[in-house]
Amino acid sequence: MKALMKVSKGKGNIEIRDVEMPKMKNDEVLIEVKYVGICGSDLHIEADEHPNHPPVILGHEYSGVIKEVGSAVEGWKVGDRVVSELHAGACHQCVLCKTGNAFACPSKHPIGWWTNGTYVKYIAISSWLLHQIPDKLSLFNATLTEPLAVCMNILQRAPVAPQSFVAVIGPGPIGILSALAAKAAGAGKVAIVGRNSSLERLKLASELGIDYIINNSVQDVESEIRSLTNGMGADLVIETGGTENSVLDAIKAVRKLGTIAALGVGKGTYNFPWNDVIFKAINIVFSFSANYL
Repeated sequence: MKALMKVSKGKGNIEIRDVEMPKMKNDEVLIEVKYVGICGSDLHIEADEHPNHPPVILGHEYSGVIKEVGSAVEGWKVGDRVVSELHAGACHQCVLCKTGNAFACPSKHPIGWWTNGTYVKYIAISSWLLHQIPDKLSLFNATLTEPLAVCMNILQRAPVAPQSFVAVIGPGPIGILSALAAKAAGAGKVAIVGRNSSLERLKLASELGIDYIINNSVQDVESEIRSLTNGMGADLVIETGGTENSVLDAIKAVRKLGTIAALGVGKGTYNFPWNDVIFKAINIVFSFSANYL
């Protein structure tokens, strides 16, 4: 069968190759992959800006159907529709695992960049990572489960206060999902920030019910946010762009004693206005991946 792989370190080095069917362990299930989303991290892996351990099959935002169940697996059967967490190899013994944070376990080997992922027809995966897809949710839409879990994880670490003003910088999939999650969590108003190159995404955000659309190619983010918040600034800024400019916009847009929740994967080292953060007493929370789906 065919698989999309990162075959060696360095920029590029992505190839479609023939691979064998995975050998399933007794605590694993064999899943037929039905749909896979393209994550921003896949693009970073292509550019060698994200951890990766080639040769490895890429892909992790997926849905599928169980085709075979290992002899030690309980609670799952052939035909079950599933998604999964990524934390293959987590030890279940360290303090991070025991506090529900297997995504940060030093022993984990995440699917899609360390162990083989889902840009392939079949994958064998430990049954403890699985979650069943509700009947009312299509396999196609279920591919959004993992990226939405990433957004929910940051909102657990930086909760949305009722009726607060939330600004999201970056209208990519994670940005739009974060904006929708913030609204569902009780935000009073939500703004999303993007540039001319993201006009279609900004239009989609508006169609999905995001309250304010800010185009930072022609509008000043700080001024726009302050005009919408009686001069105060946003209570919470979710930064998903990962660029130096988007980080600076987040610092300018957040109010004093507000919170910046950082999700965007960046490139290299940025200049950071330390004193601006100090004098505004900003809370900054960083997040990566999700502790569960």
